[in-house]
Amino acid sequence: MGYLDNREIASIIWLTLFVAFSMRSESVRKAMLGLINSFCKRNIIVPFGLMVFYFGLMIVVLHYIGYWNFVMFKDSILWFGLTGVPTAVNAITNEESGVLRSTFTRALKLTILYEFLVNFYTFSLAGELVLIPLVSLVTMLEIYSRKDTKYEAVGKLMAGFQFIFGLILLGHLALNVFRSYKYLWGVGVLKAFFLGPVLTTSFMPFFYGLIVYSCYNSLFVRLNIGYGKSDQLKKLAKRHLFRYCLLSIPRLKRANNMGVYNIMQIRDEADVQRMVEAYKGTSVKHGRNLSGGDYGR
Repeated sequence: MGYLDNREIASIIWLTLFVAFSMRSESVRKAMLGLINSFCKRNIIVPFGLMVFYFGLMIVVLHYIGYWNFVMFKDSILWFGLTGVPTAVNAITNEESGVLRSTFTRALKLTILYEFLVNFYTFSLAGELVLIPLVSLVTMLEIYSRKDTKYEAVGKLMAGFQFIFGLILLGHLALNVFRSYKYLWGVGVLKAFFLGPVLTTSFMPFFYGLIVYSCYNSLFVRLNIGYGKSDQLKKLAKRHLFRYCLLSIPRLKRANNMGVYNIMQIRDEADVQRMVEAYKGTSVKHGRNLSGGDYGR
């Protein structure tokens, strides 16, 4: 598993062709530069840099305890790019209070089903070169058909094609598993199989910290806009936010809910007290003991 398989080679070929064709357009080149500039902003580059550092630290720890070796390098990079980064983005953008549980579940599904089972057994290079664009086209058409009911028939047809592709893929997988079932129980293969879940589990503290950081950052950005506020008033509001939320994700999500209280409206200390009362009232309304000191009473 330390080399590129046919699916990865085919993906690289199609991606290279797509990028080369797209970059011929001046508008695409400008959009690409805009995307790069957006990525280089501090509120994006810092969390991403910390994620890369944490990922490297986990690899060092796994190598130290004898679990990870260089053969797993490719699979580790695939996990980071195809599961780690999308999961981090989903964790930040998810508005649900139970985001950590959904983040863990989503990451495990992506890890087990996509990174190992689907990629471990592949078709011939010619088959992959045909299969990848075909499946991609069918998937995009099925997603686009959801935008309007007049495309409902097309959506059902594309969903049927997806079901057929899934059966073919599962049949191919089952056949190869049957042929090499003894090999699948090797220690190295078992380690590779569980590498994704191990990385996902070890990344949960980082995802937790990322969600907390994102929520506080969103609150502080809102605090800095709206009515003019003195630095002293901002510090007071931040102290109360820290005392109320601490590291509780449900409380942070509640504080970010503009329907509970809009902190952009804060103009004086009385407004800060109203903010606290609004959050306390919501906690009581939800019937939960999410207290942190005086704020839960």
